[in-house]
Amino acid sequence: MSIMYKSTRGGDEISASQAILQGLAPNGGLYVPTSIPALDKSFDELKEMSYQEVAYEVMKLYLTDFTDEELSMCVEGAYKKGKFSSDRVAPLHKLTDSAEVLELWRGPTCAFKDMALQ
Repeated sequence: MSIMYKSTRGGDEISASQAILQGLAPNGGLYVPTSIPALDKSFDELKEMSYQEVAYEVMKLYLTDFTDEELSMCVEGAYKKGKFSSDRVAPLHKLTDSAEVLELWRGPTCAFKDMALQ
């Protein structure tokens, strides 16, 4: 199934690669997927995967006009060892028996934006 993207302000549907290249839509809107695909992995399966493996599984659902090789190269380039201060990229830090915090500050600028901008 091919996922298409459309501006939040209406207009034509475009592919993921077109949306990425354009950034903002010509009408000033943000591109959003026209449908939300179902993840074909269970949470039990996902919790055993690395951050990179989970990123790949999610991205392949939304970036349907990219090849498996292209997606793998993007994930590897963005989240390879050494870019983040933790090999787990965004580790959970246990606060109590029932509360954990996701650490999104382990990138090069120590800010949550590193997760998207790498």
